[in-house]
Amino acid sequence: MKYCNVYKEWKKISDFHNSSYSEDKKQINCTKCVNSWKKYYDKCEVEGCTNKPVPQTKLCIAHNKKRRCKYNGCTRHHSHKLNGYCKTHGKK
Repeated sequence: MKYCNVYKEWKKISDFHNSSYSEDKKQINCTKCVNSWKKYYDKCEVEGCTNKPVPQTKLCIAHNKKRRCKYNGCTRHHSHKLNGYCKTHGKK
């Protein structure tokens, strides 16, 4: 038996994914927790949008324009040091 940190209950060891980092070689959250987390973060945060979010954000490319490079068609994140352009387009 192993304790699930999200559901706050004891579950069978088989209810946990494998992990090479932990002492018991199992993840700290049960499979049900991990799968529900993946479903939540696998969609854009905007209601009704089913596009995948940009890594490290909760928004897809279409809804994440505020942080995008000003160069036409570029989907990279901008840098404040480069006046709204990404590293590739800010040095021109």
